[in-house]
Amino acid sequence: MVSNGNSNSSSSSSSSSVDTTALTPLELQRHRYTAAYMAVEQAMEHDHSEEFALALTCYQKALVFLRDGLNIRFSTEDERRESEHLAGKMRPNLICVEDRIAALKLKLAGEPSLGLRLQQQQQQQQQQQQLLLQQQQQQQRQQQQQQRSPPPPVADPSRRASTGQRPNVLDPYARNQATSGNSNGTHHASTTSQPTSPSPGPIFNVVTANRNAPYSPVKPRATQHAPTPAHLGATTTTTTPAYRNGSLGGGGGSVPMRPGMITGMRRRPAGSAGGQMAAGGAAGSGLGPGAAAAADAKAKVARIKSIDKKLADVIMHEVLVHDTRVTWDDIAGLTFAKQALKEIVILPSLRPELFTGLRAPAKGVLLFGPPGTGKTMLAKAVAHESKATFFSISASTLTSKFVGESEKLVRTLFIIARELQPSVIFIDEIDSILTERSETEHEASRRLKTEFLLQFDGAGSNADDRVLVMGATNRPQELDEAARRRFVKRIYIPLPEPETRAQLLARLLQGQVYTLSNTEIQSKLVRLTEGYSGSDLTALAKEAALGPLRELGDRLLETPADQVRPIQFRDFSQALQTIRPSVSPASLRAYEEWNREYGAGAGRM
Repeated sequence: MVSNGNSNSSSSSSSSSVDTTALTPLELQRHRYTAAYMAVEQAMEHDHSEEFALALTCYQKALVFLRDGLNIRFSTEDERRESEHLAGKMRPNLICVEDRIAALKLKLAGEPSLGLRLQQQQQQQQQQQQLLLQQQQQQQRQQQQQQRSPPPPVADPSRRASTGQRPNVLDPYARNQATSGNSNGTHHASTTSQPTSPSPGPIFNVVTANRNAPYSPVKPRATQHAPTPAHLGATTTTTTPAYRNGSLGGGGGSVPMRPGMITGMRRRPAGSAGGQMAAGGAAGSGLGPGAAAAADAKAKVARIKSIDKKLADVIMHEVLVHDTRVTWDDIAGLTFAKQALKEIVILPSLRPELFTGLRAPAKGVLLFGPPGTGKTMLAKAVAHESKATFFSISASTLTSKFVGESEKLVRTLFIIARELQPSVIFIDEIDSILTERSETEHEASRRLKTEFLLQFDGAGSNADDRVLVMGATNRPQELDEAARRRFVKRIYIPLPEPETRAQLLARLLQGQVYTLSNTEIQSKLVRLTEGYSGSDLTALAKEAALGPLRELGDRLLETPADQVRPIQFRDFSQALQTIRPSVSPASLRAYEEWNREYGAGAGRM
């Protein structure tokens, strides 16, 4: 949740002191929206400072404002349509606020007192001291035992004989130093190395054959094998890779393992984030093409060292879309938009040698137009036809209540997109992220916007990078100028034309039992659905399909499915009375005006 308003107390008090009786319903809804976001910003600051009681109070204030804004009634149809855009932003924030309030109540109810926390800390410190003392005593006993018992003869100086004793857990090489003597086998106790100071925490047995040998990855084992008989001259022990600087490898010997670095490591699921894939990826594993591609993508991301693994998991599980399976044939009409997208994405991927220099394809495409016209379907078709990795993100995914987390998530997104290129980053409702900047804009929103624009430029800095950023919006007027400049191709996706509406209706009726003639579909229905979007036509067809079931009434439970009458034209006539166009003529004029000023290819749809 990121606010667009100032979060200081003066702004909040001035917002709440406005005389709301003189406001129109739309103005009152905007006032509630602004007041809610100011309260949310204050709550986020308290939340980040761990002032949970104050944060809970601010979240509860925001909840009241959001509910009031969503419960406002409007008298005209135009007002209802205009308010729906703002209500669409308030509903997800209402859910987030309710969830956070519930979490804070549980946290405050179960939070221990200060005295109890201090007592728990003291108990933990005492346990650590006792454990450390036990380790020191065990080390001293082992040293004394090694000094009293002479070593057996060793045939090969490079190999250590087996004595059946446990090696030194703090210094696995102390035994070699303690048993080294002159040529006649005389033992000198003075050559015994002093043990190093143990580090706090439990220490596990880690043995390697040679300290100076280069690191060689070995599969970890869950249990330690029993020593082999002494006459074989070797001891079988558990060997683990050296852990250094937070990662496996690095050579140069082993270090004592800390809690969480247990030798019997649990096996990760195949293809999970952070796991390593065997050579050949998921081939031969029985996975389907989509699952194999997902496993291969996760393996590539796991090898990236410069990103936060938790943020990478968010991208891979919530943003990455596997196997979109949407083709150009699934989209009716939009001939100009398809042709433009083929020139930008498809053809350069097939003939990259032709699209260089001035012919280099654009790195940003903006799809704008009324809602429900197929903008998201176009983006999925682009990813499928170009065999590209498809990332679909929204404002709620990129925003975080923690300071700096949103910028890191944006950076991680673009790093993964470059690693898995060719890639398509699709941002639905992009106006909610890249709105026009203002003086009252919150600092967190400004930082997120700046980082996104910087990464947007970085995606096109390398001529070999094949990362396309696609944005979809039904509010192009609210986009920031810097964002609009980066979207070089701005394609208008209008309402479907008569021919397109006929195709959509025919596809919707496929697989259904109906008696409508081609004349009724192509002439009457197409004429009656002027101004309907693609989603409006889908809702209309679903409503008409329920007509035969409604006629059955109470007989619906006993009537066999094959005796339900077909869908008829009168079902569509009745559905037209309840399903109305969702786009107003005023909104259409605004889209057409913006297309004439900033769009690419007006009037060629």
